Amino acid sequence: MKRLFSLLAALIFVSTFAGCGGGGGSDPQIPVAAPTTLSGTAAAGAPIIGQVTVKGSLGETNTALIEANGNYTVDVTGLTAPYRLRAKGTVGGVQYQLHSYAEEADLGNTVNITPFTDLIVANTARQLASDFFDSSSFSSLDQADLAEQETALQTKLQAVFTSLGVETAIDLLRTAFSADHTAVDAALDILRIETDTTSNVATITNLIDGTSIEDLITDTTDNSNTLVVNTDLAVAVTTRQAVFNSLDAFSALFATALPRSAQLGQLLSDDFLHVDMGKAQTLTEWTTDPTMVGLSFRSAVIDAFDEAAGTAAVSFQVSFNGVLAPEVETWSLTKVNGAWLLSGNQEIVDRSFNYICATNIDGEICGINLSADDFDPANNNDAGVLIDSAKVSLMRAGSPVSGGVVYMGVPAGGAAGELRIYDADYNNDFMAFGSKAFEIDPSLFQAGDELQFELFTAPLDLTDPAAPVVTGTAIAMYSTAITSAPVTVADSPSYPSATQSTLTAFDAYTTEGGNLTIGWTIPTGQTIGEVLFQVCDNSTCLDEYKWVPSATETTLNIDTSSLTLADAPYRTELRVYSADPQGRTFLHQYYGTASAPNVPPTVGFTAQLLNAISTIYIQYPTEAGGTSQETINITSSNGVYLMSLANDDFDANGDLILSEVPVTGPVTLEQDGSLRATYTEDGNDFVLTWELQSDNGATLVVNGSEDSIPSDQANIDSWQDVWTLNDQPAGWIQ
Repeated sequence: MKRLFSLLAALIFVSTFAGCGGGGGSDPQIPVAAPTTLSGTAAAGAPIIGQVTVKGSLGETNTALIEANGNYTVDVTGLTAPYRLRAKGTVGGVQYQLHSYAEEADLGNTVNITPFTDLIVANTARQLASDFFDSSSFSSLDQADLAEQETALQTKLQAVFTSLGVETAIDLLRTAFSADHTAVDAALDILRIETDTTSNVATITNLIDGTSIEDLITDTTDNSNTLVVNTDLAVAVTTRQAVFNSLDAFSALFATALPRSAQLGQLLSDDFLHVDMGKAQTLTEWTTDPTMVGLSFRSAVIDAFDEAAGTAAVSFQVSFNGVLAPEVETWSLTKVNGAWLLSGNQEIVDRSFNYICATNIDGEICGINLSADDFDPANNNDAGVLIDSAKVSLMRAGSPVSGGVVYMGVPAGGAAGELRIYDADYNNDFMAFGSKAFEIDPSLFQAGDELQFELFTAPLDLTDPAAPVVTGTAIAMYSTAITSAPVTVADSPSYPSATQSTLTAFDAYTTEGGNLTIGWTIPTGQTIGEVLFQVCDNSTCLDEYKWVPSATETTLNIDTSSLTLADAPYRTELRVYSADPQGRTFLHQYYGTASAPNVPPTVGFTAQLLNAISTIYIQYPTEAGGTSQETINITSSNGVYLMSLANDDFDANGDLILSEVPVTGPVTLEQDGSLRATYTEDGNDFVLTWELQSDNGATLVVNGSEDSIPSDQANIDSWQDVWTLNDQPAGWIQ
């Protein structure tokens, strides 16, 4: 979605059957395997968006993602009890790192990870729970001490639990609960626990009435302080629950289909404003856009709440069919006639931020995507004109991070209000990671930082092209929470890929237009984000996309009748996007021959052609009247190609007389469309170069040459071969 948001359990039955007939004897018993998992709920009011890591007593670890409802399950096979647990992630854009503890007896049972369990572990270990988890000199916790500290925390908070109707018999470490803003989870919503890492003092604050108590975690005897409740918390929680109910009602409308405008309109306030769209425009777009189906809100928390004034603010992340949008949304709500109505993010622009890595014929590149578009000057805080520039600053603890500024403006010839990043090309929403001018250092970004957008109506001042300046007074300022660290090329990112049948159809796409069926594969741990197909003549580009497809294949259709036939062959591009659990984006770009960047429009190898090749068969006569056969296997992984070349010689009777040891090496697709392969044989390095002369479908005509490294003109050899692709040709000697 471009303008919505800134983007049967298995039951195992063990049965025993009685023997039939006479003869007595015992019934056979089916052994039950000992449990090997730890599971529970990881939440801080709302479910944590992130992962749980379990560390065994010998320091070994296993990790698993936290589900949308806050549940987690980690297989601890290979780990030695007892176990330290850490849940790391975000809730409403706020970073959390919480801990818990388990013994072997807890396997198969509930072990929660919450601010409560974090404090219990800290009090038992007499140190910060994070230090206890990180320590290489592990000391197990005494179970009696752990139980004592759990009881002590319950006593301190009993007035809160009683007010919320939570039973006194609950075990904060091991009693299962749901992260649904009720009971224990309601207590997590309204209690904030903050620990001073210098003084080791934890402060527990009741967010409803502001009362608080302190807990020195290095002192196991300071358990006399109890949190006094001055407000009917059950009533307070019920009124706040109504806010969450409004969010749930919104999501429910889009669960399986698009709602009617009248249905959705009942949930939106008259002053609704979201990404530069008012209520009427929003209703039109959201009730007609099929990409909205499957939307849900994740990890919602109340940032501000004023019952008397009838105002609230809620932060959350948006999920589309399980794909998590990377940005944290903050929406306002207004209470009208007793109902909490959604008012949107109240922002006068449509803006977004994301990390992205892309791979194509040119290689890999990683960086950031930044966008800010303004389409309606009427809501621009009485300015009456469109936004024309922006300053985007990376902020940490309220202060700018040195080197973390990006400027945006409208380039010459650009559409008014559509800001682009000012960098070397100044025409898109991408800035590369790096240390050169107009690149940004990825190490600057840390989870917990914010991006501050300042918006201006004056154009970007480029008097000094190397030092852009924003002028005037910002008419609006917004912030986006940074919820994860970036991915760089050095991290060896994994990319989605189009299926072989897709690439074959893509290469064969004709000037007449029509359907292209796109299938894909996604790296483990990622989800599909978007597929896009584009066709361009010399002046116009047409594209179709599908955001978050629900299957593993979709069909896109482009009508090319508006393109100029004289400009054929048209340039074509195919994009497949995926996202990891942190919402970071990974893009695989495929180009038609006429589209490949920096490649002259001549016959040449392409990434699509290489991806279609698994085995190459080459057969030619030898000077002695026999036959030589070469078999080249090509494999690819994340855009990196490897070859294995084997050569067999046969005499005139077809008998094998020589079989050389296969050589292996990397294959590089050069910008001129040639292939370059290197290998080592008998301690010497060689380079093979292949140039494509013609593509006849199942066969290729290829000019080849070989040279030593370093180059030796006396050793250069050249030839022409016919490559048969994937299937052995007729007459192939077995």
